[in-house]
Amino acid sequence: MTTRVFAVLLLGLCSRPVLAQADREPVTTYIEKAEAAEQNLEYEDAINLWLEVITHPDVQEEQLLNAHLRAGILQRVLKNDVEARIHFRFLLQKKPDYQLDPDLPPKIRGFFELIRQEVTMEADKAGPAPAPAAAPAEPAGLGLSTIVLGVGGAVGALGLLTMVAGGGLGIYAVLLHFQADAEQVQVKRAAIYDTRDVVTIAASSVALLGGVVVLIGAGAAGASFALPAE
Repeated sequence: MTTRVFAVLLLGLCSRPVLAQADREPVTTYIEKAEAAEQNLEYEDAINLWLEVITHPDVQEEQLLNAHLRAGILQRVLKNDVEARIHFRFLLQKKPDYQLDPDLPPKIRGFFELIRQEVTMEADKAGPAPAPAAAPAEPAGLGLSTIVLGVGGAVGALGLLTMVAGGGLGIYAVLLHFQADAEQVQVKRAAIYDTRDVVTIAASSVALLGGVVVLIGAGAAGASFALPAE
């Protein structure tokens, strides 16, 4: 009987989601047959019918717990204590405070209370369930001062790059000057000088623009420290 109980319970765990309704009678039919078998003192048949309820794909929670209770009581009556313990443990793990009918025989109620003590001791040893991990804090939004500081830094960097570009144009103007001095043809020399003058003016303008942009960036960065942090 012990092997059958384990096999039936394992079958119920594995097959409950996939069995089709047409494969078995309604769960209420098995419940009615099991109760009738109990009344007729046909305990073995009643146990098998309660196992059908336990493994039924449409069994409800209360029906399942009642089936374990009834099967456990009958197994205890037949002195199949291993099987009775399986059913009582299942019930008490779901409902630790469940109370038997006080009219049941002492040998059933006493055995049931022993199983309750086992389940309680195991729960005490396991301790309370660990608290769920705290959700990570959401990153704080960027404050206005941080944004202004970042913009100021970016503008300042752009200004420095502009000044570097102006310096590069200045170097190019110097190279043009030396090229013009070395040129033997008067017309070409004059053209190079004209180009040099244009590049020189451009270099000065770009460098000046870069300086202005740097000052704007520095001003923005400085203003960020006067803003309240968020």
